[in-house]
Amino acid sequence: MAWTLGEKPAKGKPVAAVAFCKSFIHFLILLVYAELMRIVAGKHKGRKIETPEGRDVRPTSARTREAVFNILTHGRFGGEDGILLGGRVADVFSGSGAMGLEALSRGAAQVTFVDKSREAIEAVEYNVKKFGEDEHCRILRADSSQLPKSPFPHDLIFMDPPYRTGLAYNSLQTALKGGWLRQGGIVVLEQAWKEPVKIPDTFEQVDERKYGNT
Repeated sequence: MAWTLGEKPAKGKPVAAVAFCKSFIHFLILLVYAELMRIVAGKHKGRKIETPEGRDVRPTSARTREAVFNILTHGRFGGEDGILLGGRVADVFSGSGAMGLEALSRGAAQVTFVDKSREAIEAVEYNVKKFGEDEHCRILRADSSQLPKSPFPHDLIFMDPPYRTGLAYNSLQTALKGGWLRQGGIVVLEQAWKEPVKIPDTFEQVDERKYGNT
């Protein structure tokens, strides 16, 4: 039981200890969160990623980002002729833009960020400017589940819709219709672990990994 300001504790209750423990736990959460939101590798390694305000933000953890990019930079997807180096990338449902910024840090030539939230777009704009990547970025405020036509195709799309909303299917369909993905391109879809994977027939699922609840 935690006491709130103005309450009178029952005799013998260690109020100070409870308050200290709560503050310490909160401090640890802040430390962990700060660690999550830094670039993992590449030319911007260690740089902090600013996040948009709001409770709906669910940033991809550093561990998950590292694992995903290890797959993309090694094996059949990696190397000098790989999907990432010099490629065009789209970060859809971008939030803070962590995946797109990580891609730029690791050698992507251009990244398009898409989100409908004003706060998210402002965070991406701030991060892009702070990283000095303005010339390599296109920032679009739009509904990620109803993507407009793209002026060019992308080699790689990161897609991180809110969990258990079913928005991924519509986003994938409009990405195809709008010319967002080149023939043979890759989509990295992040969703809740037990959420059914529903994708258009045009796509072939080539890999699946579990990281925590993702």
